[in-house]
Amino acid sequence: MKNELYAIPTPLHPDGLVYIQSNGYQEEQCILVDTKKFITAWKEQNQKYCSLPSIKSTFLRKALGLGALDQQLLNLLKSTTEDCIKYLPKQTSWGNNTEKYPMPAARVSYNNGKIDFSNGRHRVINLFNVGAKYIPIDVFTGSNFEEFKKHFSIC
Repeated sequence: MKNELYAIPTPLHPDGLVYIQSNGYQEEQCILVDTKKFITAWKEQNQKYCSLPSIKSTFLRKALGLGALDQQLLNLLKSTTEDCIKYLPKQTSWGNNTEKYPMPAARVSYNNGKIDFSNGRHRVINLFNVGAKYIPIDVFTGSNFEEFKKHFSIC
């Protein structure tokens, strides 16, 4: 769906909802994903990198097929709910016009079973940590889109 606005229930966020909008790019389609399944798959694909923190060269990481889940993101996964709330916009700060200031959906491609973010890694983790059971993610349609949908879609 293009430029759709989603109200995502977030039980641990003070407002109870966070608004997210699909980016509407022609080469992407927005999918509502099961947050827990998505985060679990993303963490599993990056376990190799996490066990080899001394490999710092981007070239070497790519050559070895290692992911980009760095120590900062590992720490974010362990963040407290209060810390995550700080980085998610509050409904009240938007006033009555939620359509004007929603967060953009995360953007990913999915190739050979591997999730690659182009934007939104921190948003996804923060939403997961405040209890979002599902979130919209814009997926590049030229990258095993149907396989991604089969694995992670809630619909």
